[in-house]
Amino acid sequence: YAFVMMNAAQDEEDCLKETKYQNFQFAVERALNNFELSSQWTDLVSSLSTLHKVLLAYTQYEVVPLKYQLNRWLSQCLHCSLPPGVHQKTLELYCAIFDRIKGHGLSADLHLYSSGLFPLMSVASIKVRTSLLNVYEKYLLPLGHRLTPALGGFVLGLLPGLEENSDHSERILALMERVWNEVGRMELLDALLNSVILSSSYRVAALSLILTKLQQEAKNNEEISDYDKPLSRAAIAAALSDKNTYTQRLSLDLLVVIYSFDKPMLVFSEEYVDMLLCPALCVLLQRDQSLTRRVYCWLLGDNENGNGLKEVSVNLSGSSCDTRKCYFDAYVRAHVILALRVLLSTKDILTCSKIIHVLFDKLLIYDSIKEMILFDVAFCLYKQSLAIGGLKSEEIVTLNGITKRKQVNGKVELLKAANLLFQTMGHHFIWDWLEQFVKKSCDPSVFHGDVDDEDFAITVGLEIVLLLVKLLPLESRASHLPSLLVTLLGLLFESCGELMQQGLLTDSLTTVMSSVHLLHKQSLHISSAPPSKSVTPTLSRESTSSPVDNSVREMKRNELAPENVGR
Repeated sequence: YAFVMMNAAQDEEDCLKETKYQNFQFAVERALNNFELSSQWTDLVSSLSTLHKVLLAYTQYEVVPLKYQLNRWLSQCLHCSLPPGVHQKTLELYCAIFDRIKGHGLSADLHLYSSGLFPLMSVASIKVRTSLLNVYEKYLLPLGHRLTPALGGFVLGLLPGLEENSDHSERILALMERVWNEVGRMELLDALLNSVILSSSYRVAALSLILTKLQQEAKNNEEISDYDKPLSRAAIAAALSDKNTYTQRLSLDLLVVIYSFDKPMLVFSEEYVDMLLCPALCVLLQRDQSLTRRVYCWLLGDNENGNGLKEVSVNLSGSSCDTRKCYFDAYVRAHVILALRVLLSTKDILTCSKIIHVLFDKLLIYDSIKEMILFDVAFCLYKQSLAIGGLKSEEIVTLNGITKRKQVNGKVELLKAANLLFQTMGHHFIWDWLEQFVKKSCDPSVFHGDVDDEDFAITVGLEIVLLLVKLLPLESRASHLPSLLVTLLGLLFESCGELMQQGLLTDSLTTVMSSVHLLHKQSLHISSAPPSKSVTPTLSRESTSSPVDNSVREMKRNELAPENVGR
């Protein structure tokens, strides 16, 4: 390209030495001055005709003088506010110039002429579009690989002609096919992907073209691994964030084909999770059936070809395991968990709870990741409760609707998120998880690196337990809180024994004691409250008091009540 530019400059420099060329330059300059005097569009047509006559009078030269000033006026004559007659006359002048400068001159000055030609398709009339396509087919396509520097603008200028009910869509598709074969397959693919990123108006047309070529190659068993590139990921991410449902649908179709999780050469790194999986999960918020179905198809391997699914069930299960479950557990589950953790750390808890609620509508996904994601959800609730200054039991009752109060500090949003998550996962499962979590709360590893100190792990873990107990409905506490309190007492006595051997009393012991005291108050509140119609069966006095009250009495006898721990 630089060599062509240098030759073109040399040719023009040689022509300047000739007297006839100097006269040619003077005539062009005088014709261009007429444009400055134009006040109406008819004056522009007259000026274009005069310039055209000047060019025809000096056909012996293959260069055009004053090309920068000339292209400035030609570009302005293709403005959208001017009538089609001016556009048509301007295209005739472009043809006259291209006939003069030939292919080598056009490739050297394509950056000048493209500034006026490429934007014309979106504003041109039907007749002008026909003439414009004639210019493209006659002069630009024969350039072949020399069109590559301007291919992005060329493709972006063609996409407006692929709108629905367009009279030129078939002709533009044929022109794209010629570009695919004559200019280059990957060059056109990159230009289409850039169009998806840069222009939201033409994403549907660009994605449709990419998907059509991709399906053709997959049908012919051609290699499509080169579609996986950073530009593809950026384009799909931009399309997933688009507000147009059809655009999102096409981008999900590309995900299913290009980024199938079981591809041998595809390493689904954290970059893929951030750019592809997280936006795809956010699409679930729209509750659109067509979008949700495509997300599930991608996550569960339900593509149309079905390649690889049978192999998964044979290699991994060895039994009558559901094929989609084997596929999800083997290839997808770890990435979905990572994506949910990323969303919980970057988005508000209410948005994340809605995503989890929709995702867990698929029972297969719910059963696979519910235990692995619940701690991250609880930890996110805990951090957000700290950010808004904590939640008291009285506030929770008030904000849940018994009395109306001003909604401040995000507390209402936190309660909505918690209620939605509890409804999604089920109260019984959360209570069972709380008991298991209490037993492991002194292990810093459950905090995924957020907590390293063991004493601090106990403190944060039990504060998470207390927060969830406050947020869970009152009716569910009667049957589960006594068992949880007994588990906490066991942790208390175990901690006391270890600390007395070391001769130490740490903050973790204080936290355990405070937790026991608060949970005991909750159990006393439940036992004194009138029975709820929704609680079945109702616990008897003996069943609610025997393990808990006896343990508390033993604590008091040993002078280990919470108010005496500081001593």
